Amino acid sequence: MNKEMQEYAEQIRRELHKTVDRQIDAFLNRPEKRETTSTPETELPLSVMAAFFKGKKPVAIVYPDGTEVPVPTWKKAAAQLLCHCAGEEQMHSRLEGIRGKVFGRNRLLFSDSGAGMEAPLEFYPGMFLETKLDTETLLNIITKRIFEPIGYDYGGIRLRVTVPAFRISGEEPENVQEKTKEEELPEEALKKDFFSTI
Repeated sequence: MNKEMQEYAEQIRRELHKTVDRQIDAFLNRPEKRETTSTPETELPLSVMAAFFKGKKPVAIVYPDGTEVPVPTWKKAAAQLLCHCAGEEQMHSRLEGIRGKVFGRNRLLFSDSGAGMEAPLEFYPGMFLETKLDTETLLNIITKRIFEPIGYDYGGIRLRVTVPAFRISGEEPENVQEKTKEEELPEEALKKDFFSTI
């Protein structure tokens, strides 16, 4: 394994350890016999695999200079990231150079108008991004298909996200199972539905 891959793996390991530590601390510090909901936050570099952001909710973008911009949705995060990039004069001209050249399977993803896009987002005057995409795909398009080709350094940008909420309950496991038990269907109804399809 080359040195770069090893450093990347160690960076991911540190981030995962921090997340686990925060969740265990929240569990250990919970009030006894009371139900609580916790949504721990973590910061991940934008340069990690986009799949790490799936199922998480954005809270803020933290730039290398310490500037923090709140972003409550992935669409707003995308707009902020691209707008910040377009705000640099050299990057703006490079973005103009690739408008109309970033395609998905069936549609244009970055152009000077929203024509042909299902959910266009104008993040800067005359610059539109297709946003009807899942989180992983959206972040991959921004980083791999837009930032990297124009030479924009996004390595120091971090995203603060919330990890999905988890419930900590003081109830006994049997009681929890009893409450979530699925309603049983009559056997005759199951046979009728199943055998009618054969």
